[in-house]
Amino acid sequence: MAFVLQFVKILSLVLLAAPFGPEEDRADRAPASEACDEICQQLQAVPDTVVVSRITRALQSPGFEQEFPRLAGVDDRIVRFYEAHGFQPQWIVGTRVSEHADALLQDIRSADQDGLHSEAFRPDRVRRALDRLAQSDSVSAIVDAELELTRAFFQYASTMLTGRVDPQELSSEVYLQPETLRVDSILTALLSAKSDPGFRESLVPRHSHYERLVAALGHYRALEAKGGWAPIPDGETLEPGDEDARVPALRQRLSVTGDLSQVSDLAVTGLPRADWKFDVSVQQALAHFQQRHGLAVDSTLGPATLAALNVSASQRARQIELSLERLRWLPQDPGERYVMVNIPEFRVRGFDRSGPTVDMRVVVGADYGGHQTPVFQENMDHVVINPYWNVPYSIASEEIAPSVRANSNYLASRNFEGVGGSGKVIPASSISAQDIIDGRLRIRQKPGAGNALGLIKFMFPNPHAIYLHDTPADHLFSEPERAFSHGCIRLEDPPGFGEWVLRAQGWDRSRIEQEMGNPERTRVDLDEDIPVYIIYLTAFADEEGVHFRDDIYGNDAVLDQALSKLEEASSR
Repeated sequence: MAFVLQFVKILSLVLLAAPFGPEEDRADRAPASEACDEICQQLQAVPDTVVVSRITRALQSPGFEQEFPRLAGVDDRIVRFYEAHGFQPQWIVGTRVSEHADALLQDIRSADQDGLHSEAFRPDRVRRALDRLAQSDSVSAIVDAELELTRAFFQYASTMLTGRVDPQELSSEVYLQPETLRVDSILTALLSAKSDPGFRESLVPRHSHYERLVAALGHYRALEAKGGWAPIPDGETLEPGDEDARVPALRQRLSVTGDLSQVSDLAVTGLPRADWKFDVSVQQALAHFQQRHGLAVDSTLGPATLAALNVSASQRARQIELSLERLRWLPQDPGERYVMVNIPEFRVRGFDRSGPTVDMRVVVGADYGGHQTPVFQENMDHVVINPYWNVPYSIASEEIAPSVRANSNYLASRNFEGVGGSGKVIPASSISAQDIIDGRLRIRQKPGAGNALGLIKFMFPNPHAIYLHDTPADHLFSEPERAFSHGCIRLEDPPGFGEWVLRAQGWDRSRIEQEMGNPERTRVDLDEDIPVYIIYLTAFADEEGVHFRDDIYGNDAVLDQALSKLEEASSR
C-alpha cells in the first residue's frame, strides 16, 4: 500500500512537470524532483507503451514509411526481430541510447577495411536520427533512431555474413549458396552484452585467410595512396648477371612490395652504371616475387613476370576485395576439419583448428570447352581405393566414341567396359560407337594403374560429378599453371592426402599404399563428414604474405562488374 501511495505521488509530480502536447507525440521524461529517482528508475524499466505502439505501427502498417521516410525498405527479418521482443525498443531505454549504438556506428564507418563501402549502410542516416533524438523527446524521434540502428545493423551484418553479391546470380559462381543465419538472433545476443559486444568480431569469417587479407588490403591501399609504383619498360629478357638500364627500376619496384629489402628513394634513371647490375639481391627478390605470383621461379625478367610486375597497386587492391567477398560466401565457421581447393592457385589444403596440415598441388579443369572446375561446397563422406571411372556421357560421346569408330580395339586396349540399363556388364568387344552416342549403355574404366582416376578417389557427392583423385599423368604437376582436366581435381600426393582424411580412423600412409596395390575395389566410409570448399581466390594470404594469381576463368571480371554496379548505386 505504501508503494502505491508513493507511486501516485510521483505520478502527480510527473504530470505536473510534463509539457502539454499531443499524448502520442511526447515520450515520458524523467521527473525533475530528485526525491523520486528510485521509483522513476523503476518506471523507466517499464516498456513505454506509446513507443511500443508506434514501433508496431511502423513495422506492421502498410505505407507507414510515408510518415517515417527513412524507414522505407525495412524487411521481414526486422519485423520478426521486434515481434520476438514485443515491439519494445532494444537500443533506446526512455530517451537514453545504448552505448552499443556508438560501437555499431564505429564498426560500420570502418567497414572499408573489409573491402566494403561504409556508405552503403547509410551511417549518416543513423547519425542524423541520433542527433534528432538528442534535440527532441518526441516519440517519432525515438522510433526513428531505434529503427535506423536496427536497419543499419541488419544491412551490415547480412553483408559481413553472406557478402554483397548473391553468387547464384553470377554465372561464374552459380553453384555456391551462402549460409543462411538468423541475424535477429545474433543482434539479440550482441545487445545483451554488458560491454562493447564487438559487432565486427562477431560477424567476420573465421577463416585464417580472412584477417590476413584484410591486413594486405590496408597495405596495398596505402601503397596506392602513395602513388603505387612506376611500370618497368618493355625490353629484352633479363637474366642474373646482366647489366641493363632497367635494373634500377626493377630494384625499386621489388622494394615497394617488400620482395627486396628497402632501397633508398633515389631516381631510377641516371644512376651509376654499377647499379645496372642484375645481382644476387635482385635475383633472390625476383624469385620471391615469382613465387608469390604463381610464376615459374627462374629469376628471369621475361614477359610473364614483367606483366605481373606492372599490374598496378589499385588492381591488386581490387583483387583482394574480390577475395574477401568470396570468403564471405562461405560458412562463417568452416568446421573443425575441412578441405579447401583454390582453383586459380592450383592447390588443395586440409585444415584443422591449428591451420593447414596438408598442402599439395592439384590439376584443375581446363579453361575452355566447358571443362572449368565449378565453385561449390559439399561434404566428403567416403573414399574409394581402386575405383572404377564412370565416364560422363559428354566425354564418352564427344571423345571416346570417335576413337572407337577409328579403332575397334580402343576400348579393350584401355580397359573400358560397358554397363547396361539393368546393370549387366558388357564387354568392350560388343560396344559400338553408335551404342555410346545413343546412350544405350554407359562406359566405365576398370580399376588399375591405367585408370584415369588413378588408384584412389575422395568422394563428396555433388551434381557436377566432381571429386578429388589420383592420376597416372603426374608429369603435369611440374607446370606452374595446371588447368588441364575435364573438371575433376587431380592430387599430387594421393596417399598423403588420404592419410590426412583417414587418420582418425586408424589409416596411415603405408596402409593406404598397401590397399592401393591390391586389385580389389575398397570403399571406406568416413566416421564424420569433412566439408570440402572449391573456391576461386586470385588473392590470398598466409604467414609468408599476400599472393596473387591470374583470373584463369574470367570469374574476377564478372564479380568486379557486379560489385561496381552496387558501389555506383550506393554512392548516389
